[in-house]
Amino acid sequence: LDFYLACMVLDGGAQGVVAPYMERVAQAKELCGATKFRPLKGVRLDRVLSGEEALGEPLQSYIGKFNENNLCLINIESVEAIESLDKLLAVPDIDCLLVGPHDLSISLDIPEDYRNPKFTEAMKSIIDKGRAAGVGVGFHYSFGIEEVMDWIRLGANFIVYSTDFFLVRDALVRDVGQLRETFGDSIHGKGGEVGPAAI
Repeated sequence: LDFYLACMVLDGGAQGVVAPYMERVAQAKELCGATKFRPLKGVRLDRVLSGEEALGEPLQSYIGKFNENNLCLINIESVEAIESLDKLLAVPDIDCLLVGPHDLSISLDIPEDYRNPKFTEAMKSIIDKGRAAGVGVGFHYSFGIEEVMDWIRLGANFIVYSTDFFLVRDALVRDVGQLRETFGDSIHGKGGEVGPAAI
C-alpha cells in the first residue's frame, strides 16, 4: 500500500480512507498516520507513530483540529487479519473495521458461501472484537438483503449496501421488465398502446 495515496485523496477533499486487505500492524499505523496526522509526513511522522516523539503544542491541537473529521477504515478480508485483529485494534485512531465478505470467504476456503457457519463465526468474531474496542464494524455487500440483516443482528453498525451501478441496473431491469410484461417488445403492445421498442 502507498500511504501517500491516502494523503493525496484527503488533500483532494475526501474525509476518509478505506484501505484494503489490512493484515499487519505497521500498515495500520501508516494508514492512521496518513489520515489522522496530516499534513505531517516523512521521518518525523515515523517517529511520532513509533512513540519516539510526542507532538507539543500548538502543533498537537492543530493536527487534531485539521483531521477531526477524517475517518480511518481498515478492511478485514483474510484469516491472517482475523488472527492479527487484537493487535490491529490496539493501533490508535482506527475508526472502523470494514469486512470484505468476498475476499474473506476465499481466505476461509468457502468461496461465496456466506451462509456457512465458518463464515458466520468469522463475522461474529470480527464484529464482537471491533465493537468491544469501541470502533464501528461493517461490510460492503451487494448480493442479498438476508445476509445484510443477519450481520446487523450480529452487531454490525456500518453498512455499505450495493453500489450505484447495481442499484441503477436493478431498477432498470425491474422497470423495463414491467414495461415488457405490459406492452410486449413491439412498438404497439396489446390493444394498440405505445410500448418500448426493443429495449
